[in-house]
Amino acid sequence: MYIMSCIKKIITNNCIPNTPRSLQIYNQKLISLCKNGYEPLHFNFEAVDSSHIEKLYKIITLDLPGECFIKFGITLHASQRMFQRGINENMLKKTLVYGKIQHEGPQKIWDPYGRKVYTYKNMVIVTNYEQNRIVTVYWKIPKWDFLEKTEKYRAQINALNSFYHCNFN
Repeated sequence: MYIMSCIKKIITNNCIPNTPRSLQIYNQKLISLCKNGYEPLHFNFEAVDSSHIEKLYKIITLDLPGECFIKFGITLHASQRMFQRGINENMLKKTLVYGKIQHEGPQKIWDPYGRKVYTYKNMVIVTNYEQNRIVTVYWKIPKWDFLEKTEKYRAQINALNSFYHCNFN
């Protein structure tokens, strides 16, 4: 019941002090879904007992004001992309807390409620909507499709360097 009490604290009137604006917007979306009969399967990520793969997911936790937290599971695909692109957990946390959230529509059968896309500076994190699984992470690089392989590598290094200029306190 701890999770349900956290949900109530977080979503009721968005009244927890210092709640990031992006999480307030997410909460409003969650409230509207709940009013229409939607009950989230997970507020925090938890591996499904029957899924051996989900038990391998690394978990990151965002501490929120009011003694609440949100857990995200990092899929194997997202872990591979993080390694390839030089992205670490602190960068993920910074983007999840301060990033702008956009909502995508349903993704066929695997994400029937859509996806949340977090963007902060030049980093993008894609999560599924209801279970806080980080599906992939990438750098927002203009004209990516038109770059040669060596140019893509240089562009990712530049994106990583520009992200490092933010404060990780």
